[in-house]
Amino acid sequence: MRFLIAGVSALALMTAAGCKEKAAEDTTSVAGAAGKSEEIVSSDMMAKFKAKDYGETDTVLGAMSLTGSGNDRVSFDSAATKGGITTLTNVNFEIESDEGDDLEFVASTLVLEGLHMTEAGSAFDRMTLKDVKPADIPEGASFNIGEIVVFEPNDATAAFISRLISGEEMETYPSFKTMAFGRMALNDLSVTMDAAKMDEADEGSFTFTLDELSINDLVDTIAGGTLLEGFNMAFDIPQSETDTPFPMKGHFKIDKMAFSNLQAAFIDDVAETVASGEEPDEAAMQTLMASINSRYYDQSPIEQGFDNAIVSGFDIDVSGLTMKMDKAETIVKRNSEGAATKIISPKSTIVIGAGTEENSLGAMVGEQLGKLGYDSLTMTMGGDAT
Repeated sequence: MRFLIAGVSALALMTAAGCKEKAAEDTTSVAGAAGKSEEIVSSDMMAKFKAKDYGETDTVLGAMSLTGSGNDRVSFDSAATKGGITTLTNVNFEIESDEGDDLEFVASTLVLEGLHMTEAGSAFDRMTLKDVKPADIPEGASFNIGEIVVFEPNDATAAFISRLISGEEMETYPSFKTMAFGRMALNDLSVTMDAAKMDEADEGSFTFTLDELSINDLVDTIAGGTLLEGFNMAFDIPQSETDTPFPMKGHFKIDKMAFSNLQAAFIDDVAETVASGEEPDEAAMQTLMASINSRYYDQSPIEQGFDNAIVSGFDIDVSGLTMKMDKAETIVKRNSEGAATKIISPKSTIVIGAGTEENSLGAMVGEQLGKLGYDSLTMTMGGDAT
């Protein structure tokens, strides 16, 4: 537990330092082009959605093996259908693993709307899982996802998800390039760990919450809008003579991180590399990186992999050593062929501070800053690149 939280905390701080500079250099404004990101990633597009009854509900439920009490992979207590909406209650999912570590989780409801058949197989207009959590979790820990939504998937995506639900064994999986959907979202994620209540020798606690992670308007491996919102991690690890010379208490927060036209074709490259099920060797990883680089940089050396991006409300505190950034933005300009020709990065500011609490990382860093006549550091970055 101690190593997990300390490692995550240290990694977050180091990554933040690197990402801050990158964010200021290659990430930009919601006013104007990046504003498009926030419009795309809103859930407003589902507000007026009304389930359609195609008259094929019973046929699709049969094809998905969701009649009776379910199948070997998905089972449930009860099912009800009305107006094109099928609701399964107290749903249990069992996913077998080749290593023997089977995954079992439960959901209060699984709602399938607009069930119909296509040439690809079973399909739906919207699928919603509510209150998803592991079937078994140790005392002192918790894990819960408030909602998982898949909205307006294309035939290939809907058929793939339907086959997973049906319990069908699949030797091969569809290419990511064939998949498309209006929205896929995970909302209200909450994770807690308290080592004092768990069977661990370590001490300390960890909490993590995430309001939303969503991908919108995915077509041909490009996501029109991607949003991470309400990222909040907090940790509290007591001082240890062997592991940590000072208490590790703090947080890592991001209010919002949004991208428009995020390029995700590399997912197929990654899938191909790990398809064997064995850990990729050095040669395989070099081939993977070469493939990814060619996708992004063959047309332009300044390719960012997105059109617009914004990060706001970045706030990290590790034992009194703090780093804050209100906002960083990036706009990528492209020519008629889609190649990046210019990056615009409005000015952003990062403030690094050090607390004064005795026996803390902040106090140690603050002492060194004080010798230089500073109590904090402020860095301002921005500019254009062509």
